[in-house]
Amino acid sequence: MMTALRREAHQIVDDLSEDVLIDWVNLFHRIAKKKSVDTPPQVSAFDRLEACRKATSAKIPKDFDPEHELAEARSERYGRFD
Repeated sequence: MMTALRREAHQIVDDLSEDVLIDWVNLFHRIAKKKSVDTPPQVSAFDRLEACRKATSAKIPKDFDPEHELAEARSERYGRFD
């Protein structure tokens, strides 16, 4: 016997696109603390990318100014035009 809540959940899942459904399944697995054996390669790649992003963001100094760094690198490579 299916409860009203389960029927509503089934209807919501049925209405999702495949791309969104992959994200939701990944989220549910994270919540349940288990990974699916059939995890699509895109999801695994995204998980690795997120882990890499978190690891590198911890190494960036708080006072890092990307615009200043870019201007300095361009100046060193190409010289000043002004």
